[in-house]
Amino acid sequence: MENPEDIVKTEAAPDDGKLAAVENELHELRSELTALRDLFSRRLMNDKQKAELIQTLTAGANFACIEPFLYDLILLLDRIDSSDDELVQSVQEELMEILERRGVEKIEVASEFDPRLCKAVRVVESEDAGAMRIGGVLRSGYTFAGRVVRPAEVVVIKPKKPDEPEESTVQ
Repeated sequence: MENPEDIVKTEAAPDDGKLAAVENELHELRSELTALRDLFSRRLMNDKQKAELIQTLTAGANFACIEPFLYDLILLLDRIDSSDDELVQSVQEELMEILERRGVEKIEVASEFDPRLCKAVRVVESEDAGAMRIGGVLRSGYTFAGRVVRPAEVVVIKPKKPDEPEESTVQ
């Protein structure tokens, strides 16, 4: 009489080859799937980077196109700012309101000098000044979409340098 284990081994032998082939194919498919996932992730990241680059370039191009126009309008605001005529003042206020609705903002000048937002057109030394600060605004500055169209032109007050003592001559 045959041993039941021998019967199972003989019957399972041809299936082991099929099972090994299926396992091998499954391993290859898993490897291919992993490679495809990696490729998909890289391409998705690349697409995101391209979209960000396109957005940055588009914003820069839009700013480059509109900046000269905004600068001219700001110069016009400067010219009519000093007028005492009510009509001119009304036009100036309305023009500023239109610019603000479109994203143009007047730079709020702080007491400390910020070279990103301000341009020093005059420097005054003072003994009372503890640190470099703004003494007055000559022309307002403006930003559009977070970029400076024209920096505020300011007078900067800086501490007066102490007079250097004369060198004594030792003989």
